[in-house]
Amino acid sequence: MVLTWFMHLKFDQPFLRFMVGFVALVFFAIIFITFLDYYYR
Repeated sequence: MVLTWFMHLKFDQPFLRFMVGFVALVFFAIIFITFLDYYYR
């Protein structure tokens, strides 16, 4: 909701939405991998 309201993603091109989603996915994947590494040590 914050991204669509403050970054105006609702009215932007679909490619920009895809890029923001991809960056968010990579960010959460890195956080997940970090926690997996911490969990199995």
